[in-house]
Amino acid sequence: FKQKTAYEMLRSLVGSEMCIRDRFLVSLVTKKSTKEIEKNLEKLKNLQEFSFNKFPKLKSLHILQNKTQSDLNFGEIQKFWGERFLEFSMEYQIDESKPMKEILMIGPNNFFQNNIKTFEKVLDRILSESKGYKNALDIFCGVGTISIPVSLVVEAITGIEIEKSSIEIARKNSKINSRENCKFFQADAGDYLKKNKDKFDLIILDPPRVGLLKCAEKIKNMETEKTIYLSCNPLTQVKDLEILTQKYKIKSIELFDLYPQTPHIESLVILEKN
Repeated sequence: FKQKTAYEMLRSLVGSEMCIRDRFLVSLVTKKSTKEIEKNLEKLKNLQEFSFNKFPKLKSLHILQNKTQSDLNFGEIQKFWGERFLEFSMEYQIDESKPMKEILMIGPNNFFQNNIKTFEKVLDRILSESKGYKNALDIFCGVGTISIPVSLVVEAITGIEIEKSSIEIARKNSKINSRENCKFFQADAGDYLKKNKDKFDLIILDPPRVGLLKCAEKIKNMETEKTIYLSCNPLTQVKDLEILTQKYKIKSIELFDLYPQTPHIESLVILEKN
């Protein structure tokens, strides 16, 4: 895909795998509109039939439109065959009893951790630090991957996410797992924090690689009892911590290797009110 021209019919091909159950979701990302896609519908129908016959583990095939010159592998859904969402399960430990299991769904436009088994270890730590809090706020909540498990150890939790389809799926995931103490809202994190008047005693952060940006100052001034900050980019996390530690103290820092044999690492920092 040439970013300068954004001309190609096929910009990228993205595959999502539910490794435990051997189920795949594949997205074809194009710049073409629905009308242009429909001109090639016969060819796409042949591709769809070939793909599902050739690869029995393929459960969902999507065509997404992205007209921008960015290299993002997301886009507006133009057409799909098979299942709309990819369903998978996660296990985590709340106490010494048997592991809990969640059923979650993701779509072609939703971010999710690739290394599920290692992420479950991250989730165990987040849960151990979340027990007993009354009102939690999960900023950048995605499809509820952290919010829904945490709902078992707090009285109530609110998830905020700017991406519309992620919030729709988060609500579905909450319903599937019968979590009535979860609320999810589509909003820009900065706008939400500016208007919010609710009191939270726990904040969970899992921002994109750019970090918290202007949200860092707002979160600092909330003076919440505890903040759990999971980052895929320790460089931007350090910048945010320079701001947050003006009113919080660092309790612990742990690193998780979710992407073996790459330079990337996940950093989990627990902060408490100073």
